[in-house]
Amino acid sequence: MTLPDNFGLELASRLALHEALLENLYTNLLRKMPDAQERWKGFEEMLVHAMGELQPPRELQSEDEKQWLEQQRAMSQLLAKQFVARVASHQVWDEKPVQA
Repeated sequence: MTLPDNFGLELASRLALHEALLENLYTNLLRKMPDAQERWKGFEEMLVHAMGELQPPRELQSEDEKQWLEQQRAMSQLLAKQFVARVASHQVWDEKPVQA
């Protein structure tokens, strides 16, 4: 299978579009949800934790593969934190802070 010359750009554009759609979806959902701040905090913790628990599709053989997986987990957690921060930045939370 040959890939078009602009495959990377097209893939990046599609990923950015999907991320923007998810951000919009969650932003609008939270605006309608009772106790949104508390629920969002729980979702944020669950999402970041899940990204740190990513599992490979097969048993890793080498130390390089294990290091790669750890890098992927760390990057996934970072991206999850950035996503939830962007969604939360669109919200007008109540005056009271969420109890951690």
